[in-house]
Amino acid sequence: MGSWRPPPHTRQPTAMSARVRMMHTTCHTIQARTQRAVLWLITILALSPTVGCGGCATSPPEPPRSTRPTHPNDPHPTSEPPLEPCGEGPCGPTSLPSDKPYPDRYLHAATPLVGDKLLITGGYTLDAQRRGALASTLLLNLRSDRSEPTAALTYKRWGHTATLLPDGSVLVVGGSMDDPERSPFRQAPPELWSQTPQGPSWRERLPPWKGRLRHTATLLPDGSVLVLGGAASYEESLRLPERYDPVNNTWTRLTEDHVPRYDHTATLLQDGSVLVLGGRHGTGCGEDCAIDCLEDMDCGQGAVCADEFYCTRPLRSAALYAPDTDTWTRLPELPEPSYDHTATLLTDGSVLVTGGRNGAGALKGAYLFDLGLRSWTRVAPMTSARAGHTATKRPDGQVWVVGGRAPIQGEACDDGNPCPSDRLFNVLAHVEVYDPTTRAWRSTTPLNRARYDHTATLLSTGELITWGGATHKRAAVLGGERSSQPERWTVIPHLTPTRAKP
Repeated sequence: MGSWRPPPHTRQPTAMSARVRMMHTTCHTIQARTQRAVLWLITILALSPTVGCGGCATSPPEPPRSTRPTHPNDPHPTSEPPLEPCGEGPCGPTSLPSDKPYPDRYLHAATPLVGDKLLITGGYTLDAQRRGALASTLLLNLRSDRSEPTAALTYKRWGHTATLLPDGSVLVVGGSMDDPERSPFRQAPPELWSQTPQGPSWRERLPPWKGRLRHTATLLPDGSVLVLGGAASYEESLRLPERYDPVNNTWTRLTEDHVPRYDHTATLLQDGSVLVLGGRHGTGCGEDCAIDCLEDMDCGQGAVCADEFYCTRPLRSAALYAPDTDTWTRLPELPEPSYDHTATLLTDGSVLVTGGRNGAGALKGAYLFDLGLRSWTRVAPMTSARAGHTATKRPDGQVWVVGGRAPIQGEACDDGNPCPSDRLFNVLAHVEVYDPTTRAWRSTTPLNRARYDHTATLLSTGELITWGGATHKRAAVLGGERSSQPERWTVIPHLTPTRAKP
């Protein structure tokens, strides 16, 4: 039986998934499915605020928060916990150690600006002294190798998008303010970064109809932003797309996708339509599935156990969205279910799909989608299976696939049982290049530092900049690397701050 969830407009955060995971960590000897009732009873008694927990650590009370803005047209105003603007305050980043000019981070966003500048926003840091979501931002000038002054986000967040608008401003949408194990997530409101006479600043924008993270945001030819999919929790994936008009600061609800999804791709095609591929969605069976996932990795319902403590269903779904008519068209499905993959538009208009996860492990397959023929073609597989990687088309038309992670199969976890594929993995420094003329792969010089869930940004000079990422589940990468010459990666040094003019 699925667990009860409050109506969406009165949804309250719950730490149940994290509680279940904690109980699994402290009581991992309880594994038999027949002991499920005992495990639940222990969880409830240990975490109840009215029952002593025998020395258990308890979370401090959350500070009061200001009221979150609601959509003016929403007939059911949200009663979610209000959010507190963080900036660099108590719920945002703490001060950095003296040897770190900026925090390590992953699940952040990187947006290229005019003048070979790069705006890094938010993310999640695994630093032991300040683990959590970030409001920190960086404005990097990669011509002078200096960082320029910029304001921090008002709200800390990870799993968001940051889209460069035609006027040079940057729209940040969605993201979670909480730890990944907390579900549902507290959603951060949209913010707009822009240059003003007083310097760079952030302004809060009208919130969308549905808060989300791990969605996609696509700049359309008319200057509006199409936001697709995303997750509100590990159980609730979204099918409602929305369109943001930056001129009028308005959101428009659009025709729903055929399936709810997150960790998908959305690729703007040459005709202005958007190709939406794969992804995953929650099973909707609540903590019952989390228990199955922890005990024996059996989620049922065609779902798989992902990221140690929740169940998810990988998707083969492929669809085409036409912004001009607000219509969806079903397409032939992906050759295999996949999420955390990449989809790159090639010069000839076809789309190259690489890697990803299917729950059982990382994928090494590569496929081309031809919009005219509406068909898939299998091309040579990559050298390395990978997910959480990046794939960037360079000016010569070749696609550079960088980093990622590949689960280790057949290993045992600490309790001696078979280990879910997402719990043990190799992080890759490997880089390989796809040549669309020969449809072949070749390996090239690896990164200096292995990483996944990083960003890769192409500058106007043709340089490829990687930034951040994670090296494993307890460490993120500080800084980035640049490929200014073929077959060579150079570590970007700690950038010297630009001094303000007297």
